[in-house]
Amino acid sequence: MKEDERYQVVEEAIDMAFQQLVATQPPDKISVRDVINRAGIARSTFYNHYVDMPSLIEAQEDRSISRILAMMEDFHPTTQEESLQHFFLSLCRYIEKDHFVAGLIKTPEAPDFIRKMLLMFHAYDAQIKQVRYESEHFSEENMYAIAYAIGGALGVLHKWTSDSLDMSPVTIATYLAHIFSEGVLKYIEW
Repeated sequence: MKEDERYQVVEEAIDMAFQQLVATQPPDKISVRDVINRAGIARSTFYNHYVDMPSLIEAQEDRSISRILAMMEDFHPTTQEESLQHFFLSLCRYIEKDHFVAGLIKTPEAPDFIRKMLLMFHAYDAQIKQVRYESEHFSEENMYAIAYAIGGALGVLHKWTSDSLDMSPVTIATYLAHIFSEGVLKYIEW
């Protein structure tokens, strides 16, 4: 039990150190040395948790997605539009608070993160509708529509983060939900 607690304490220290560092520099410029110095841990301790910096960054992405999903789980929409609006609003509010995700939107890794977010939304939507979710059931047309949605959502979010988040999360979420529901959703079998 104590070993699990120690592991969790170190994990939280690494997470906090990374979040502090990413507030001042891009994730790809952060080194293991930066993280261990900020977290106050040994290099070997870092490697007990992560293989390298890319694995830490991927874990941060997954944590961010889990946190956004947690924000959404108490919400029970009645329409697809309402569900989309809530999803994009949760995402935008999270981006506004999380320097890592805001910075990630500006990197070459952003499309993969947005793809993960859209697949997470699809699983969430399937759960609400109580249908079985299988990512493999997408047709080729669906996959092109999803690729288009990723590009469009990424473009909007990239502009928003590049403009220093000058518009409200509600406004950006409304744009994204409307564009998605009026355009891409017609081509995706949810």
